Amino acid sequence: MKTPQKVLYALCAVLLVFDIFIHKHGHFGWDDWFGFSAVYGIISCLVLVLGAKNLLLPLLKRDEAYYD
Repeated sequence: MKTPQKVLYALCAVLLVFDIFIHKHGHFGWDDWFGFSAVYGIISCLVLVLGAKNLLLPLLKRDEAYYD
């Protein structure tokens, strides 16, 4: 594994551990759960990437001979 990836994973783990010690004031009940922000961020990223790939790509894709 490359060094920047190890640094990123270590930073993510440290931030997740800090989540234990931070007092949160969520608007909803699930905002205060441990690791909610991390899980929400991962799911949001996956939805955006898969949505763009499966919904927008067919609309924007052109044939190979489009500019000929």
